[in-house]
Amino acid sequence: MKKSNKIKITFISTYPPIMCGIASYLKNIIERLPEDTWQVISFKLRKAKNFKILPEREKEPNTHYILPRTELKKAIKKINRLADGSVVWIQHSFGIWAKDNIPEFVKFVSEIKGKKIITFHTIHFQSNETAYGLEEIEYKLLENILPLVNVITVFSDGAYLAICGAFPNFKDKVVVLRHHCKFHPPVARKNAKEALIKNLLSLKRINPKLKKQLENLGKIISKKNVKLIGDIGFITPTKGSEIIYLVQEELEKKINQKIISMYIGTVRDPTDNEQVNYAKKLKDFHDGKKKFFINLYIPEKNLSLYLKAFDAIIFWPNVCTQSGRLSVLQGAGVCGIGKNMEGIGETMKLSALPTVETYGSLINVLARVLTRPDSRKLMAGMARTYARKFRCSIQAKKTLKLANAVKGKKKRVLILDRGYGSYLYETWKGQSLPEWF
Repeated sequence: MKKSNKIKITFISTYPPIMCGIASYLKNIIERLPEDTWQVISFKLRKAKNFKILPEREKEPNTHYILPRTELKKAIKKINRLADGSVVWIQHSFGIWAKDNIPEFVKFVSEIKGKKIITFHTIHFQSNETAYGLEEIEYKLLENILPLVNVITVFSDGAYLAICGAFPNFKDKVVVLRHHCKFHPPVARKNAKEALIKNLLSLKRINPKLKKQLENLGKIISKKNVKLIGDIGFITPTKGSEIIYLVQEELEKKINQKIISMYIGTVRDPTDNEQVNYAKKLKDFHDGKKKFFINLYIPEKNLSLYLKAFDAIIFWPNVCTQSGRLSVLQGAGVCGIGKNMEGIGETMKLSALPTVETYGSLINVLARVLTRPDSRKLMAGMARTYARKFRCSIQAKKTLKLANAVKGKKKRVLILDRGYGSYLYETWKGQSLPEWF
């Protein structure tokens, strides 16, 4: 990659080989930045008890694995030495920086020298806990953090409005920088289904019983009257993933076609009993005929192809903010149907993917989508239009542009991606939109 003399950014975050959605998010950005403009400070791998480490992955270049999980102040001197003269950009979620440790995180941020940016991955804007839509713990954190940093970024207009409503004096510090999308070459769904089964059968972790079940599935999965619904990703109770099995029989009766429901995923934190027990709950649905649960980590390089194999991906969370999985789905041109909630709802609507409020509406929309190839084609095209506008290379340029603006002496930061709704209207105006739009 071409070298540049622009400002260097020091990112503080989880990073591969740590298995984490935010680690993948950041890597996708960094791969599009000039090689001399960035470095990463991440967590110690041997002591990352809350993280799953990918054994086949080596340490990433230009990355310092020095952060402890607790007693962060021990790393401050090293951070300030490594980051000297650069903009420090922290990736935040409560899955990384524990909810019960806000004072330590605030102290940690306050002792980092120089210009600072924080990306908040999990800010709510529809919570009932505060009048602004933020959760109380988020309000408390932002109240302490906003005076300490130059800019914070969020992924949605909803989160932007919630924070600006709660802290109007700091609205000039809040920037919408939307989640990037990986833009993928189109793949025929039939080919993707065949590749999915073939790849799963090639894995040593697939036991003989499951292998036999997948071989039988492979014989029918590409037929026109067989539809595959489900999801792929980290397993957590807040995703409400059991919905893919609950709708299977009802949907099959409604459209008179064979419906296969499948979940492929693994827990991110093997020490979290809730995640482990929820994985067992999903496994109980598995019958090897029409309902499949495959406990397997899917590398990001395979994710778009596997998602493309599904006729519909279902998002039905109990709690949500944003979704990296959704961004891959958009870039691959896959049909996604979700609950109209938080950042997922906003992002799906902006890419013309259907969102619904109730279980009954979910069944009805799924039935229409699965029986109308023209609708799925239209949805795929609109989702890819969104993904093209916010693909990784473009969001990486905005990342560098924002860092340069913060490093400079501008009193106001950039607007970047706020107010995308008006662009959407101009894009789809005059087109024959699906009835759920």
